[in-house]
Amino acid sequence: MNYVKAGILFFVLWLIQTTLLWRVWPFGAVPNLILCAAVCFAYLYNKNFALIFAVAFGLMLDLQTQSLFGVTALTLVLSCVPAWILRGHFNPERALPGMLSALIATAIYGFSLWGV
Repeated sequence: MNYVKAGILFFVLWLIQTTLLWRVWPFGAVPNLILCAAVCFAYLYNKNFALIFAVAFGLMLDLQTQSLFGVTALTLVLSCVPAWILRGHFNPERALPGMLSALIATAIYGFSLWGV
């Protein structure tokens, strides 16, 4: 996957998350599509994809939702680290390490965002 396709995908996910999901999702629990895409890209593709788009769209989310600038971008990058580590030790085509990295990344994202 090249950068243009990945950029379009991240932009569409950011657009859906910032407009549609926050207004119609029941019970107020909104999935973070940017986090899901960043972890998937970190696990399946090159590190540069995940790092570049996690920072760029994390900053865009910060502009809209956070009072502090850069917090979401930092936590998205920190969340990609377990996926990078597990990708080096396991086959990316296996489902269990991918689910494990997504679980760890979600916990890191939640705790680091809460901690800041």
